[in-house]
Amino acid sequence: MNLENTNIIYSSNQYKKILEEIDFYEKDRIFCKHNIEHFLSVARIMYIISTEKNLNFNPDMIYTTALLHDLGRLDEYKYKADHAISSIKEAEKFLKITNFSDIQKEIIKNAIKNHRGNLKKSENDIYSFVNVFKKADKLSRNCKMCSAKSECYWKEKNENILY
Repeated sequence: MNLENTNIIYSSNQYKKILEEIDFYEKDRIFCKHNIEHFLSVARIMYIISTEKNLNFNPDMIYTTALLHDLGRLDEYKYKADHAISSIKEAEKFLKITNFSDIQKEIIKNAIKNHRGNLKKSENDIYSFVNVFKKADKLSRNCKMCSAKSECYWKEKNENILY
């Protein structure tokens, strides 16, 4: 599996700095954290779904989207900004240093922009890149073992391991 663009971002000092800052703001957070473990869980679940359903999504795009989708949490903590919108702005900076095509970059940014919304139920959309990404993001959380489960605002909690 070629993750060339993912590793360009992952190796960036700026990327590391943002993750360290998010970690600082989340040090006392009782709910799920937005760290590399979460990002890699999202990517791996999406890759499994893509493989199972023969969707043939580009693994480099999957992993890059996962690495970038919550970077806007930093602006949310600092400035009360919408983290999905801020994540797109951060993603654009990192996507400039990659070799993705303009179309691939737009697909990645669309998934980041829409990763918090409800899944679309139409047959045409259920296995779109953005919908599979949303699903993977939600499935990446282990609600059953979470000590903050009773205080969490999520209505539908993950009580079983699916991937």
